[in-house]
Amino acid sequence: MEEVNCISRGRLLKKVRKALGFRQYEIVGSDITRNLISLIENEKVALNDSTMKIVIENMNRLANERNLDVIIDERDLSIDGFFEAKQTANEYIDTLKHDQNITNINIDTYFEEINMFLNSWDLPSEKSIIFESIGDIYGRQREYNKSLIYYIKSFENTIRLFDYTRIIKICSKVMFCCIRLAKYEEALEYANMVETFKNESNGTLFISIIYNRALAYKYLGKYNQCINELNSLELFINERQLSKYLDIMTLKAICFKRKEMYKESLEIYGSIYQKASESVLDNKLLILVNMLEIYVILKDVVKVSELLDTIVPLLNELKQESIYLMLVYKYGHKIRF
Repeated sequence: MEEVNCISRGRLLKKVRKALGFRQYEIVGSDITRNLISLIENEKVALNDSTMKIVIENMNRLANERNLDVIIDERDLSIDGFFEAKQTANEYIDTLKHDQNITNINIDTYFEEINMFLNSWDLPSEKSIIFESIGDIYGRQREYNKSLIYYIKSFENTIRLFDYTRIIKICSKVMFCCIRLAKYEEALEYANMVETFKNESNGTLFISIIYNRALAYKYLGKYNQCINELNSLELFINERQLSKYLDIMTLKAICFKRKEMYKESLEIYGSIYQKASESVLDNKLLILVNMLEIYVILKDVVKVSELLDTIVPLLNELKQESIYLMLVYKYGHKIRF
């Protein structure tokens, strides 16, 4: 458990210095001499706050020069075990970043071990990264409930760091899981939490927040709000970013269709189909099948027939069975009114 104990700052300085492979003379500077370092480490002189600050600056400078992935702070020289705890946390981070290393481990048990360790130490930076990595692993396994739990833990620690880029990034992952779990109101709550950071960050970082918020509104049946969010996204996304542009415009067309504004929906689909002509087959089929659905609703036999003539050859290009085949069959039968 993290606490200040009877081990002196001098002894902790010696332990940390040796762990990093620094010599006494290498961490001197300003009014700090090698003799003073020796006296401090042998507990002949106390390590006061001003001296500790200079020593830490010197050690961090040296660590940077040697490309050591470590940052020393006052707690390393004040709390016994704190430096080692950071090292252990970084080992967990390295393992989680290369999650093939844990394929033969009982993942739930391993993650519980990490949780128990982290509960004993105030390490918001390391916790932010570790909990995000665990959330990513569960997300790839489509265990979105577990993924959400760890993303929220990561978010709570990231907030403490005032790192706006990471706050927005983690919030986007929280929202993604909320939407997957049909927790749409909760997704909107998280979007509102980070709204204040929008002006503190690059506007493009907020794209995923706005898009996820639009999705949440769509699933809640709040189509006007969804369209408003998508309109704001068009300030950041242009047609050259084809995949994102198609996602935005397709979602907008779906909202117009749900509002029974079929003309507006078809205009969007017609526009983006031209741009999707050089895109992947799935994009083209998605647009065409969505248009087919609208023309079936409108009972426009001619347009349905024309679209079927366009879609069927594309379906023949697919290398495996597709949901589009089922939808075409469904809509093709519906038009027999």
